[in-house]
Amino acid sequence: MPRLTSSIIGGENAKEGDWPWMAHVYVVTSNTHATDCGGSLISERWVLTAACCFKPNNQVSFIKEESVVRLGAYWLSEESQHESQYGMRKVILHPKYSDSCKGNDIALVELDRKATLSHFVKPVVLANPSQVFDQHSDCRVTGWGMTGKNVPLKDPGVLQQLKLPVVPTAVCQHCFHKVLPTMICAGVNGKVTWMGDTGGPLVCKVQGQWVQAGIVSFSTVTPEKKICAPSFYTRVSSFRDFIKNNTFFSTEY
Repeated sequence: MPRLTSSIIGGENAKEGDWPWMAHVYVVTSNTHATDCGGSLISERWVLTAACCFKPNNQVSFIKEESVVRLGAYWLSEESQHESQYGMRKVILHPKYSDSCKGNDIALVELDRKATLSHFVKPVVLANPSQVFDQHSDCRVTGWGMTGKNVPLKDPGVLQQLKLPVVPTAVCQHCFHKVLPTMICAGVNGKVTWMGDTGGPLVCKVQGQWVQAGIVSFSTVTPEKKICAPSFYTRVSSFRDFIKNNTFFSTEY
């Protein structure tokens, strides 16, 4: 099966257990098409990811039972002793997701059973609207893959982490002129996310605690075929109602 590869460009190896909410989301939509994405555990039953991970049909009815979510994973190509795998009981795409304008790129995956929580598997705290993220914020993005453009996956494909700055909207518009209030952009030349990291979490530290500010959505390419920094993220705090209404949380984030 053709599979997209992760490529956090400019990243470094993470330490096992540092990002316990990190999920690997493997979506099979046909006998010839499968996609690797990132995701984040937000409760014992739900994983947050990007709607565009479910292309080409953007229809959850096409998702095959071979699709899996890996929690506690560290190596992409082999199973960690702390890892567990789950089926997808339900997938909910945002009803206003539009690939053409890159808006509302968010999806929820319900696991087929409760996740077993441990030091290596824990839900992430979600950002709220009162929290502001800017160039002074301490932010990280995580995913599996290359440490540089066109640099092959290192065997066995260790989870990558990257510290990157949040970028003002005016700068982002040089890469993508339809920047929406529900987006965050982050990254600098040589330090961005790319294919396969889609759906993964952008987390920022608030009062000593990591909170998920964004979901990896897309990156752009210049006419010269160069990756245009920064990358774009779905702003999590803009979709708290979507998350809450569809996951039936009984506690506050």
